[in-house]
Amino acid sequence: MPQRGVLSKLHAPHSAGRIACAGRSAGRNCGIHGCNIGVGQAYLQRAEIFVEPRASSRAGDGHHILAPRLNDPRATRRVRVWCAGCSSGEEPYSLAMTIRETIPDAGRWDIRILATDLDSDVLGRGQRGVYPAERLRDMSPARVSRFFRETTLNGQPAYTAAPELRDLITFKQLNLMTPFPMKGPLDAIFCRNVVIYFDEPTQMKIWSRFAELMPEGGHLYIGHSERVSGDSKHVFDNIGITTYRYTTKGLGRKG
Repeated sequence: MPQRGVLSKLHAPHSAGRIACAGRSAGRNCGIHGCNIGVGQAYLQRAEIFVEPRASSRAGDGHHILAPRLNDPRATRRVRVWCAGCSSGEEPYSLAMTIRETIPDAGRWDIRILATDLDSDVLGRGQRGVYPAERLRDMSPARVSRFFRETTLNGQPAYTAAPELRDLITFKQLNLMTPFPMKGPLDAIFCRNVVIYFDEPTQMKIWSRFAELMPEGGHLYIGHSERVSGDSKHVFDNIGITTYRYTTKGLGRKG
């Protein structure tokens, strides 16, 4: 998935999130009750994110939460984003780029991106932040120069994420079916193409647990083949094909 969804929605009613992928490890069976993922199914073709912001619907997802705060001196400077099922880190790094580009004085804000996944191998790659040069081929030279440093990977040209991106991100191993270590509130949760691999009762449980972490107006980003279901559909307003906004107006409604 290209990067724009992540980079353009920190502008107004959207933001990012944090939790884990319970079943996106490549080529493995999830091994969790309720998860329908099979061997070789996981790695969901999570397409390249490292492209220019206008090239996709992901890179810009951060703008929706940041823009209103930039223009309101009374607004909180605390931003919490969770990338659930972050794989090897392209999404959280894309969000970090958006944040740095959107907020010139981001160092004066309290901004954290939690990036989680079940697979410790892909998490390790994300934490190292080193990518083959070809992965950044669609990124402008100016962005590459600002946010990455030249290096090598297995003897081939590569880039490593700059400290100004890495400083915003915490990588953690997490299983969606275990207690969440974070208490919230989370301004946004990105959990794309993860929940689809669980059975419906488990999906409804996950949506409900996400809702418990969100403040009024918090945003949830999911995959194109996923839909919030169960009682949670009353507290998550669908404001885009894959974008939901949390509202307390639907609390107590069922069915």
